[in-house]
Amino acid sequence: MSDIKSQWDLEMALQVIQQETVTSEVWADAARWLLLYGPPRIQEILRQASSIATQNCFPRLQSAGYTDEGEPCYDIRELATTLGLTEQETIAKMQELERQQGRTQLFTEDAIRKVQ
Repeated sequence: MSDIKSQWDLEMALQVIQQETVTSEVWADAARWLLLYGPPRIQEILRQASSIATQNCFPRLQSAGYTDEGEPCYDIRELATTLGLTEQETIAKMQELERQQGRTQLFTEDAIRKVQ
């Protein structure tokens, strides 16, 4: 696992996301760090922004449920179709995220709270 936690700190991540001249990759890394390790209020703001962006970019993709932390979970088949990938490719990408971030990305149906 790459230690993303030690690669950033709060001050550095906040400075990066405010810059207009950083690459999209660096900006995404800073935003990812804030989502994982930033203060709860910043995490909530970024989750809301992510939800709005997902709804705007992928209006047909609907959450199948949520984690206990409030993060949306998607059916892997629907996610793969939306992204134009196979289920196996999507699972592999999710497993890579798990490896990089050291946190679960793939959940069983009984591990999520269903949307009512």
